[in-house]
Amino acid sequence: KSRHVFGLNLAKDAIRRAGFVVIVEGNLDVIASHQSGVKNVVATAGTALTKDQLKILQRFATDVRLCFDQDRAGIAAAERAITVAQGVGIQLSIIDIPEGKDPDELIKIDPKLWEQAIVSQKYAVDWLIDRYSVQYDLSTANGKRQFTDVILGVVANLQDSVEQDHYLSRLAKQIDVSDEAMRSKFNMQKVDEPTYRKSKIDNIEKVDVDQQMFEDQILCLLVAYPITRRLLETDA
Repeated sequence: KSRHVFGLNLAKDAIRRAGFVVIVEGNLDVIASHQSGVKNVVATAGTALTKDQLKILQRFATDVRLCFDQDRAGIAAAERAITVAQGVGIQLSIIDIPEGKDPDELIKIDPKLWEQAIVSQKYAVDWLIDRYSVQYDLSTANGKRQFTDVILGVVANLQDSVEQDHYLSRLAKQIDVSDEAMRSKFNMQKVDEPTYRKSKIDNIEKVDVDQQMFEDQILCLLVAYPITRRLLETDA
């Protein structure tokens, strides 16, 4: 599953023509989008976007647009995806859709709403800053500390020094502190965090892959040996 991209065989020509690819969570979202005429859309197995999947998609386009749920899991997935995309040379952006909706639901309301959402994407780092700005109280010292703890970890993984400098200046201005204070914290965090954050992300991906392999093995047993299905039966 870590290498599988659902719908790519039907979407690759449309991806090349459009110059970008849209990644959604569910297979039904892909089917609904293709039926509505937007065919440069594929899906991953949940929100665990992997480097292998991005490398496959990179052959068709380097502009990748994610459309995951806007809950905590979706935000965490976007944060992990930024780090993964940096190592592959992907330009990653996020598609916002109305709260509580997914592409399939949006298309049922009006396919044009889905098309508008796709072209109104926001660069992933900017999107992440906006989301975390709402989660923390930036009028307090503790809120500013928590906010910068998260965002500076993301900025540290950006490979372009000009891009890093841009976000350091933006963050300093946003929470009303000096550039010197922001850069001092960034330099301290950069020494301590990369190894921790990389191991954390690797562990998350390893858990996801291990769980998927375990589930696949269980399904194979159920298919090969029908008698084992009784083990999963529960009393009503």
